[in-house]
Amino acid sequence: MKILISLLLFAITHLIAADITLVPYIAKTSYDKVPKKSSLIGGIYANYIEDDYVIEMGYENLKLDYNSTSAVKDLNQDDFVLSYSQLVTPSKKIKGAFHYILSNNKQSDNAKVIFVDLQHFKKNKFDIGLELAYSSYDKSAVADDVRQAKLYYGMTFGDYKSTMGRYIVKIGATMISSEYTDSNSSLDTTLNSYDLSITQHKGNFTNKLTWWDGDRLNAVKDDAFTVQNLNELYTTGLTLSTKYAIDRDMGLIVSYSKESFLDLDVNIKDKSERFLFSFSYIFR
Repeated sequence: MKILISLLLFAITHLIAADITLVPYIAKTSYDKVPKKSSLIGGIYANYIEDDYVIEMGYENLKLDYNSTSAVKDLNQDDFVLSYSQLVTPSKKIKGAFHYILSNNKQSDNAKVIFVDLQHFKKNKFDIGLELAYSSYDKSAVADDVRQAKLYYGMTFGDYKSTMGRYIVKIGATMISSEYTDSNSSLDTTLNSYDLSITQHKGNFTNKLTWWDGDRLNAVKDDAFTVQNLNELYTTGLTLSTKYAIDRDMGLIVSYSKESFLDLDVNIKDKSERFLFSFSYIFR
């Protein structure tokens, strides 16, 4: 925790008097079956971008309500994240991120996540990279030591001013390896999944579709800014989002996600739907 506080103080000191982007957001998730009832997420994301490096910070609070008949108590969780990206050469960059999680659930309390992304790219042409992540949870968790590797490739074509716009298409393959508790020893020690994303930039709009299929548990995704640590074995998912740029400094974002998963706390297959709303503003 002391290391995280030191890094946060360094980042905040660096960002003072700089041009930064702030993105507050709120999300509501509903579930098809018991015992989960609904969850509410509130958070804020900030970044500072220079030609050769990027500093990113985030804080998120999750409140998950269970039905009154459930033996599982409501969850209240805080997630702090700090990320730094550095351009090593004109065609290579490296990114590192660190999560620290506080929770009223012993399994996730004081959890730590380390993330590294190694990328080779040609601007407005293609990018190829390798993401590595390690997550450490309490020994009572379904999986206490989680290792993740993802290979991805993306290509860019078109012009955002044209009739069709500019497109970024990315494909990825993720492998997650975990150590399980005895009660979950029947789970595969290695989980595999595949994803596809298509992003369109046209005029003031940025539209994105993301689809994935396979198995994921305690996954780290969304460029290291999402950690799924709710004892849910995900099997497939779809996300649709759109951002409208009001002007060069302000933007509105709306997102819809649907996922299927196995709730390992009660061994029930379930589905979730999430609506997210956010607003971005650049302070100059």
